[in-house]
Amino acid sequence: MPTTNWVVLIRASTGRKRTQEIIAAGVAAGVLLIGEDDSFLQQGGMINLILQNGKVHFAVNRGALSQAGIQVSKELLRLAQDDEGSRKAEPLGPRQLRQSDPPEYPEIARRLKLHGTVHLEVEVRRDGTIKAVRIMGGHPVLADTFSQAVQHWKYEPGPNETVEQLFYTFDH
Repeated sequence: MPTTNWVVLIRASTGRKRTQEIIAAGVAAGVLLIGEDDSFLQQGGMINLILQNGKVHFAVNRGALSQAGIQVSKELLRLAQDDEGSRKAEPLGPRQLRQSDPPEYPEIARRLKLHGTVHLEVEVRRDGTIKAVRIMGGHPVLADTFSQAVQHWKYEPGPNETVEQLFYTFDH
């Protein structure tokens, strides 16, 4: 059976909440997500188009690409600009996980038949421990459960702090 690949362009005018919903669904489905908003990569987008001096450049969120199972050539990655966010941590991800217990499906979510994808942005210290977790999208009950589980994860040590984009789909 042939594989169908999809690319979705998300406009800056889409709105933050809708953008986060599209990103969560797209990553879960393995869709390449391209945007044009300054915060697109921080929201979990994969490629952001940047207009500078009349030329279009792009920046890449490697963690989001990896999470969606999308492989990009090293040559294309070399052409990408660094994402110049305001954080000290570098969004280089994905760092290799050493310990990651999956979250338990919450009983209340089971009763309410809640399902969906949660998107977290996780700051990882140089020693591989979790520094901070930000919920970027998903149902609050599911997002809280995933966030609590991630607090106990451990990554491989690295030379710098990093920001990792995590997506987890709760499906009963």
